Amino acid sequence: MTYRDHVLAIACVLCFSAEAALAQWTSANGEFGGMVNTIAASGDTIYVGTSDDYVWSEVGMTGKTYRTTDNGSHWVDVSAGLSGGPVISLAVMGSIVITPCANGSSSAPDSGLYRSTDAGDHWNRVVSTGGDGIFHSLLVTGSTLYAASDSGVVRSLDSGASWIRTGSATKFSFLAGPENDLYAVTLVQGGIQNTGNLCHSIDSGATWSKVAPANSGISVLAVSDTTVFVGLKYLGVFRSTDNGATWGEVDTGLTRLPPTGNIFVTALTALGSDLYAGLHNGGVFCSTDNGMSWRSANSGFGNQRVVTLSVSGDNIFAGTYYGGVFRKSRNDTIWIPLKGVGLQKGNITTLVSSGTRLIAGGSGGFWSADSGTSWNVCNNGLLNGNILSAAALRDTQFVGTNYDLYDPSGLYRSTNQGASWDLIVPHDGIRSLVFIGSDLFAASEGSGVIRSSDRGVSWSVVSPSLQANALDTFSGKLFAATYSGIYRRAVDDTGWTKVCDYPSQSLATSETSIFAASYGGILQSSGFGDVWAAIVGLQCAGQISLQERRVLVSFTHRTMERHGRLLRRVCRQLT
Repeated sequence: MTYRDHVLAIACVLCFSAEAALAQWTSANGEFGGMVNTIAASGDTIYVGTSDDYVWSEVGMTGKTYRTTDNGSHWVDVSAGLSGGPVISLAVMGSIVITPCANGSSSAPDSGLYRSTDAGDHWNRVVSTGGDGIFHSLLVTGSTLYAASDSGVVRSLDSGASWIRTGSATKFSFLAGPENDLYAVTLVQGGIQNTGNLCHSIDSGATWSKVAPANSGISVLAVSDTTVFVGLKYLGVFRSTDNGATWGEVDTGLTRLPPTGNIFVTALTALGSDLYAGLHNGGVFCSTDNGMSWRSANSGFGNQRVVTLSVSGDNIFAGTYYGGVFRKSRNDTIWIPLKGVGLQKGNITTLVSSGTRLIAGGSGGFWSADSGTSWNVCNNGLLNGNILSAAALRDTQFVGTNYDLYDPSGLYRSTNQGASWDLIVPHDGIRSLVFIGSDLFAASEGSGVIRSSDRGVSWSVVSPSLQANALDTFSGKLFAATYSGIYRRAVDDTGWTKVCDYPSQSLATSETSIFAASYGGILQSSGFGDVWAAIVGLQCAGQISLQERRVLVSFTHRTMERHGRLLRRVCRQLT
């Protein structure tokens, strides 16, 4: 069971002394943007649709729609009137905005196509799901608007005010191409990643014919002039210049995922004669020779997970997995982050001080040099954005990620304050990290508790059978929090002593106390862990850690708001 299964919400900095009462909280500003699924622009107005796979409503994932008119300095939430589910597609025609909403399923009473005629300030449902099922994507081509759904394609000739069905009732996931030369990808097994055939229409969607490649997991589709490009899940990019009759692989230069060597392209789009590809882990790549070769186009962007790419005029936009929104013009070489006030915050699971910096991990890596007042993304080289743990020793920083079958997971190390990262313990989930002197201990999902005495160069297994959720040190002893209780051992001992039956997820220590957290609350021990007492007034705590005499508490959504924010509280020192 992974940590993300338990902590769905907010990392908070909670300070208390023996007699401290709860006091005022202040928000530490941070660019912990949600997962940006879709971007659409009209002139200087940019819209993004987001979702948060850590934050769930009663019927599914949550999502928001945001608008900016000042290049991302300020974002306005324009989601009022929508269903609250994940926003997966947006289409803009002047001040008219269209988006599909499916909060949980097509049977939800508020699912359907929504339309705004005032740039998102107000919304009206123009198509209910009914027999159409869930709508998955939108396409604007000329003055015509298309929507792909579980029951086929619908078309609008009046900017989304009314819709008519075209063609058969085939499930389609996404669309591309000009009006009289449309391509669509069929949807199987109910998920956009489980795609089947590529279909072609030369009569505005009235009839469709299947073209290769078939049943190969098409993850993305793009059309540039008369050339069709598809990204096959884990297989790379393929190109056809004869309407899909024949295909050739065109992915030389794209980053391959270790250890399989797969290529997972998540987005494709064309800006003029340049073709851009967004990778699941690897950032953005550009081809100037119709896909024959690719070069990295990550200057200012980093090695982030790309969710979507969108073109408006001479600008290309990139939406990332919890890294925010970026923009680059046709002639620029550097991406500009559209940072600003108002974007949905994401999940933060761990914090650690390293010199003058505070490093936060969760939905990616972030650092702050001003005690959390402002934040910067530090994901370069982090090929897995689900960070569970962090530790630092002088000029070396470590973060551990959740295990993922396809993402490069394990333990990452940085020697430049998080500017770049290297994977040093692959194919594992690292739930917790702690230094005892110069020895680094890690709670590994695959190997139990492991230890390194040379800053991660080599490792030895300490306790292969102990599945620890958290590790910490107190009074020269190593403590481990598990679902069966809390254990203690001397650093060089070979066995553990159980000191508490309380199922625990996290630990933190001060000079005089050790704290343990779980859903029932927080326990405190002022001795050597032999006697524990509950701290009254704190419930449903998921994770705690201590930085510079402050206890950092991560609460579940049962007690705090659903969208994660990094909170900072200034109060007295621990005694």
